[in-house]
Amino acid sequence: MGFFSWRRPSNRKSRSSRRSSPSPFRSLTQRLVLETLEERLTPATDAWTGGPVGNANFNWSHAANWSNGVPNPGDDLVFPGGVALTSLNNNNDLPSSTTFNSITFSGSGYTISGNTIGLGSTTPTGAMIANVGATNDIVNLNLVLASADRIARDGVAATRKCDRVEGR
Repeated sequence: MGFFSWRRPSNRKSRSSRRSSPSPFRSLTQRLVLETLEERLTPATDAWTGGPVGNANFNWSHAANWSNGVPNPGDDLVFPGGVALTSLNNNNDLPSSTTFNSITFSGSGYTISGNTIGLGSTTPTGAMIANVGATNDIVNLNLVLASADRIARDGVAATRKCDRVEGR
């Protein structure tokens, strides 16, 4: 009796020859390349902490004085209550005209001085200075505002002493 098979004869290649021909999927995956994107910083909220006990450096460039390290341009700055009294007088020694989105005073008795800062963005969402229930805060530095009418006051007896306020 002869050998019988239900398989049809075909023009199939042998198993070894099939491996050597490139698969269309395999060639596509070999061409994929990952590109690195530019660095992007998301705006953050940086709260003034005044640094650890015994700190004598109240410059803005001192990372220990902030909750998230030295603030980046575009960040929201918050000066809260409950910090050491010695840290209430602090100095902006960051590059002049660094622009932040907003400054919020929720603590009383701050005096900020130093280099000029820009505040806000050109969109209506950028708040300039909000004095939320705080009193006797003094801004003793030049402000460059992104647009007019951006200083908001929600407290009592707040003092703003600016040598120059400019609007863009």
